[in-house]
Amino acid sequence: KPAALACACKEAREHIPDLIRLLVDADGPVVQAARTALRELTGKDFGPGTSATPPEHAQTVAAWREWWKGREADR
Repeated sequence: KPAALACACKEAREHIPDLIRLLVDADGPVVQAARTALRELTGKDFGPGTSATPPEHAQTVAAWREWWKGREADR
């Protein structure tokens, strides 16, 4: 959890793929720390929220992955 938040504090955009992977962690606080870091680094917020159902959670992770894939294509 602290590492995810440190990425945001240091504006470490190179860790965005790692943060997206943390969104599927079993530990809820880790997921929320990754979401916070992603929101700070990207200005986007696809979720997941703390009360997301498993299907909603899967949708938000897919949205982050799709967004990142689009960003990679722009490079």
